[in-house]
Amino acid sequence: MKGRIHHVDITAADELHHQLRQLGVLVLDPPAVYDRYAPGYYAVFFADPDGIKLEYVFTSEWPV
Repeated sequence: MKGRIHHVDITAADELHHQLRQLGVLVLDPPAVYDRYAPGYYAVFFADPDGIKLEYVFTSEWPV
């Protein structure tokens, strides 16, 4: 079936979290589901060297 998603790997945020910690990056919020933002919203929040909050996110069901 053309155009269908086979699978989605949400462990990327977990792997990024691990790499950020190895690099000594300040992780503000570890990988978790944040349904208050959107259904299936999965993210890790961290700070860049200037202290700006950054986010790596996956959303399985983005509201229309």
